[in-house]
Amino acid sequence: MIGLIVRRVLGAAATLLVLSIILFLMIQALPGSPATSMLGQRATPELVAQVNADFGLDQPILQQYLHWLGGVVQGDFGYSLATAGRGGSLSEIPVSEIIVDGLKVTVPLAFLGMLLAVLIGLPLGVIAAMRRGQPSDASLSAMAMLGISMPDFFIGFLLIFVFSSTLGLLPSVVPADLFASPLESLRALTLPILSIGLINAAAVARMTRTSLLETIALDYVTLARARGAPESVVVLKHALRNAFVPILTVMGLQLGYLLGGVVVIEQLFGLPGLGRELLIAVGDRDYPTVQALVLTMATGFILVNLIVDLIYIRLDPAIKGTQ
Repeated sequence: MIGLIVRRVLGAAATLLVLSIILFLMIQALPGSPATSMLGQRATPELVAQVNADFGLDQPILQQYLHWLGGVVQGDFGYSLATAGRGGSLSEIPVSEIIVDGLKVTVPLAFLGMLLAVLIGLPLGVIAAMRRGQPSDASLSAMAMLGISMPDFFIGFLLIFVFSSTLGLLPSVVPADLFASPLESLRALTLPILSIGLINAAAVARMTRTSLLETIALDYVTLARARGAPESVVVLKHALRNAFVPILTVMGLQLGYLLGGVVVIEQLFGLPGLGRELLIAVGDRDYPTVQALVLTMATGFILVNLIVDLIYIRLDPAIKGTQ
């Protein structure tokens, strides 16, 4: 077990290292100059050269990468180019501060949205599997397919129209100081969480139904029925446990994507999360911030998948022998 964890951790670290190299080279290959973009109309050869010197952009690519990677290992991602002072002087806002502020929004938004998705999607998937072929199964399957097909922004706009514009119950845009009051924060995050929950509930429900139907057809489930166990006990106690591995895979993937920044939802509701900060950084050609945000998102995705893999072993010890 410990050896498996060590191998997984080393594999994740190697993946992040390769990703950092690819990411750094892709960012460097983008057309244009961050110094020119930052200075705008004030860009002169002298000021551009000063900015490049201040941020180390005049050094060889390998030296820039090693300097950046050394800082990342120590938790130092450098300073944001977009917030640099006038005249090209070094910014006083570190990228790590932008990341922390973004995580304060994205992490609770992702976890609460995924929790809501599980609370909605898992029971609906179980009900659909238990009533296979009945009108309720067809209705739930159609709703799940519709939910998967809908784009994120459509569900968000629909919730804004109903709960904000029509009923006036919830705000459509979060306040500037999101965490000033816990109650107001929860109220402001209700629509974004609902959007994420409904979007991902469809995928959870569909996978739950599919996985349960495959498990219910197995011999040990048929034997449990033959012994006279009620259908609810057969499904919830015997079938659902073994059907949970592919369901957990979907949950882990969806949560990983959410931790990678729910860009559409954050942009739609004006949430200062990782996804929205990434859009702003890309628009400003803020290389250090883009690199740090993408690496942070990738780290979250890899950590979630690592945790899911370890839960697999807990749910099904037979998987351990195949690792």
